[in-house]
Amino acid sequence: MLRPAACHTRGMTKSQGPDADTGAARGWRAGFFPLLLGGLLVGLSVPRLMAEIALLPGNHLLDAVQRGARLGAGDLQKLIATQRRALAWTGSARIRIDLASAEISAVDNEPGGSASDNQTMARAIEDLRAGLVQAPADPEAWTRAAYAGIAEGQPARQIVPILAMAIETAPIAPGLIFPRLELCLVEWPYLSEAVRALVDEQIRIAWRQSPEHLAGLAAATGRKDAVREALEESDRAAFDGIANPAK
Repeated sequence: MLRPAACHTRGMTKSQGPDADTGAARGWRAGFFPLLLGGLLVGLSVPRLMAEIALLPGNHLLDAVQRGARLGAGDLQKLIATQRRALAWTGSARIRIDLASAEISAVDNEPGGSASDNQTMARAIEDLRAGLVQAPADPEAWTRAAYAGIAEGQPARQIVPILAMAIETAPIAPGLIFPRLELCLVEWPYLSEAVRALVDEQIRIAWRQSPEHLAGLAAATGRKDAVREALEESDRAAFDGIANPAK
């Protein structure tokens, strides 16, 4: 007589065995994981998409600011509002830095220094700090942070390291050479020897880019002697001729 267990096993078909359950589980997992991945990708892309939509009304204004155009107070407030709405969807470093730039421009547009302007500048500095935590290799953001710090009256011991980072992250950046150098010359008495060495090289780059612009900047900041000393000896006579024209 066959044992009952043997009868049961003999009566099974192949499709009813343990392998059938394993195959079904594999099939379920094979279908589930792509679905889960697709859901995650959609979930991640939606905030970015909504942020881009929020930015659309101010994109042309941001382009104008980046070209150096001077916007009116109304346009700047519109730009700030669109960037704030975008930040509600995504904490993008780029959006934070662009927002700070717009806030700084808004303060620059207003003569004097009201309590509202001080609050706006303080927000700009916080936005720059947050952006730099996410994107520490952004030389433009470091330059703007130095400018905002000087405008807010921060002490030189806080400004100088920021200027050093602005240079070190992009020593050769044509669009930043003169704005960054102007800040360095303003803070010149407080620069360490190491930072002065960085600035001396920036002065030589600026000379090659535009001798006239450099001479004008040296005169405006009262740093003619410092700039002349940083130049190659062969360039100093030419600098003197531009910075001190014969009357």
